[in-house]
Amino acid sequence: MPPLSLAFDAQDMYFNANGPTDLEDILRTYDFESDDALMNRARATREQLLASRLSKYNSGHSLDIASIYGKKTGKRVLVIGQVERDASIAYGCSQKMTNNDLVRLASLENPAAQIIYKPHPEVLKGTAKAKSDPELVRDIALILQQDISLADALETIDHVYTITSLAGFEALLRGINVTTAGCPFYSGWGLTDDRQPNQRRNRKLTIDQIFAAAYILYPRYLDPVTKAPIEIEQALEVLARMRAEQIAA
Repeated sequence: MPPLSLAFDAQDMYFNANGPTDLEDILRTYDFESDDALMNRARATREQLLASRLSKYNSGHSLDIASIYGKKTGKRVLVIGQVERDASIAYGCSQKMTNNDLVRLASLENPAAQIIYKPHPEVLKGTAKAKSDPELVRDIALILQQDISLADALETIDHVYTITSLAGFEALLRGINVTTAGCPFYSGWGLTDDRQPNQRRNRKLTIDQIFAAAYILYPRYLDPVTKAPIEIEQALEVLARMRAEQIAA
C-alpha cells in the first residue's frame, strides 16, 4: 500500500532545513490561538489518524509486538532507520550520519535500555540499498527483520531516535519522547530533543498546532483514482479502505 500521499511544490522542499520553507513559515507565523475551528479539526483528525493506525508506510504487517520485543523490563528505545541516500537526510541533517551511527548514539545515551532498530521498509524489501550494515550493531540492538507496521512498532516504546524521519512525528503524536539528530520540520518547536539547532525556529508549539500546519494547512491531498483534490479526512478514509481491501485480497 502506498504511503499517505501528499502533493508538494517541488520548489519548496519541506524537509530542507537550510532555509525557510512554506511549511516552516506557517509554523513560525500562523495565529493558531485565534483559529479555534482549525484547532478543533486538528484534534479530531489526529484522533482519527491514530485510531486508524495508518502511517506514512502502510505495508507493514500487524502483529502482537510482545512476541518480537519480549517482556518489557525497563526503558525501551526505538531507532528509526531511513534510506541513507534520502533527500530528507541530505537537506535536513548538517552532519554525516548513518543508521548505525544513530543506533550507537541511542545505545550510548541509554545504556540500561532495550535498543530496538527498525530498518526502513524499502531496505527490508531490497528496493533501497543500505549504506550501513545492521549486523554491525546487532551486539547493542534488537534488529527487526520484518516490515512491521509503524503503529505496532511504536507500542510500548518510551523514546524514539531518528535523523529526520516522519516516523519521529508519528511518535510525538502518540506522546513518545523523540530525539532528532537532524532538523525535520517538527523539530525546534519545543517538543523534541534537538541535536541540530535551528535559530529560525524560536516559537513553542503544541503537537496539535504542528499537526494542523503539517497535515491540514500545508499539504494538498489527491484522490488516488480520480486525482481530484480531497481533504485529509477523506484521504484517511480512502487509505483505510485501500488497506482493508488489500488485507481481504
